[in-house]
Amino acid sequence: MKKYIILVIILTLNINLYAQAQIEKKQNDLQQINENYIKTYRMFPTANVWHFIKLNTQTGQMWQVELNQKKSNQLETPINSSSLVEKQNEVDNRFTLYSTNNSWNFFLLDQIDGRVWQLNWSTKSGKSEIIPIQ
Repeated sequence: MKKYIILVIILTLNINLYAQAQIEKKQNDLQQINENYIKTYRMFPTANVWHFIKLNTQTGQMWQVELNQKKSNQLETPINSSSLVEKQNEVDNRFTLYSTNNSWNFFLLDQIDGRVWQLNWSTKSGKSEIIPIQ
């Protein structure tokens, strides 16, 4: 009788582990599909819960989006209003942002030619800047 109980317990554990592995695999597949999806605009969170960076992935143009409970205080301020590539070279998903250990900085990467810019953002309107890294 003990043998059957031990056998049932082992089988139950194996089935449970297999089910968890399948769920994790499906979640990873879904995440890869979302990452590969063509996106012209993306929103990136900052360390401040009220501020986001909106990125045009074709041109590298960025805006700082400030949310507030009062609609009159919600802002979208340009960080860089000019395109970083020529019109004929604009492609979805060309640019992406990477966070750094410094919560006030991001790296903007041109995923086609490898150029990099440093984004210094600020909660003060008009104080954010983008600097090319040479």
